[in-house]
Amino acid sequence: MPDAEGESPLHVAALAGHLNVFLFLIGAGCNKNQGNKHGESPLHVACKAGQLDVARYLVEAGADKNKRTPTTQCTPIFIASQHGHLSLVKYLINAEADINIANNHGETPLIIASASGHLGVCEELIAAKAHLECFTKKKNTAMWLAADAGHLDVVNALCASNANVNHNAAKEKQTPLYIAASKGHLDVVSALLKHNADKELPQREGATPLFIACQEGHIEVVAKLVKSQCDLNAKKDRGWGPLHVACYYDHVPIVNQLLREQCDVNSQTTMGCTPLYIAAQAGHENVVLALCDDDGGGSHLDVNLPKDGGVTPLMIAAKKGHLRVVNTLISKKDGVDLDVTMKGGSNAVHVAAESNHIPVLDALIAAGASAIGKDFLTRKIPGVK
Repeated sequence: MPDAEGESPLHVAALAGHLNVFLFLIGAGCNKNQGNKHGESPLHVACKAGQLDVARYLVEAGADKNKRTPTTQCTPIFIASQHGHLSLVKYLINAEADINIANNHGETPLIIASASGHLGVCEELIAAKAHLECFTKKKNTAMWLAADAGHLDVVNALCASNANVNHNAAKEKQTPLYIAASKGHLDVVSALLKHNADKELPQREGATPLFIACQEGHIEVVAKLVKSQCDLNAKKDRGWGPLHVACYYDHVPIVNQLLREQCDVNSQTTMGCTPLYIAAQAGHENVVLALCDDDGGGSHLDVNLPKDGGVTPLMIAAKKGHLRVVNTLISKKDGVDLDVTMKGGSNAVHVAAESNHIPVLDALIAAGASAIGKDFLTRKIPGVK
């Protein structure tokens, strides 16, 4: 008679590993393949709990070693692999259980063991010729899931077995290297590069491993990828490159790293935005300082390079009211053009006045910017004729 949880006495004995009780119940006529409310047989339950003696008895007594649970389609060896029960996995392999049956998510025993970081189980399954390139319904392989979770030892074991290091998950097209870089798993990134992972292979929107490492602020991963001589200027959709995204997220150490490696400091997006423009728009003073530093990007930085419509970094900083950024740009020794105009004729003074940023306005006029040329200035700026 099952209890309130749907567990029969046979399941309870299997879970607890009480082999004598279990044998008594079998002798009393209990069904060794009976399912509980989840459809799990006593063998499933023994594998979940790591009860090798009970599992051995059941297999030798003829229990179905490849029986799947009705809902999740998990086999006994899948469950043992999921929970890291190495001795059970070894036994079931020797008992010729099918090691490649997938559950309802497309996960095989090797895939679930890799995702869970169970190195010993992975090694046994690999030695037993488990399929290395099976993938889940989300198109993730054992390698991809191990890289995602940061399981270095599992990644190394899979690499040593020649698993594909460049498989990309179907929807986002993210490779193991990309996902490891995004999570900041430096050791995994290093291992994948050592095994010739493609460091330029982009995901669906064109972002490379370097791009995502710059976006997430993983400076050590960035340094590793840079050392591997990856493309510092590879662009994703809309023309954003690693330096653009590092500037956007205010990752100053990464900006400095990219500048030291002579990345293109004047690279423009499809809308014409330079890294300096992006930093100025966001008000990231320290990034602007790094870009303008003559020991970094400043030696070849075009501080006046505009985006579409003629808007310069100084103009956008003035419009946003970022006084400290405006002062940094004004102090650039190569000289920011204070009076360059955008389409329509406005300069930095005009846009500051339009946005009512008086401290910015004062700084620009004090630096010698022209406050002439717009009728509205007579209303916005006291004393302007």
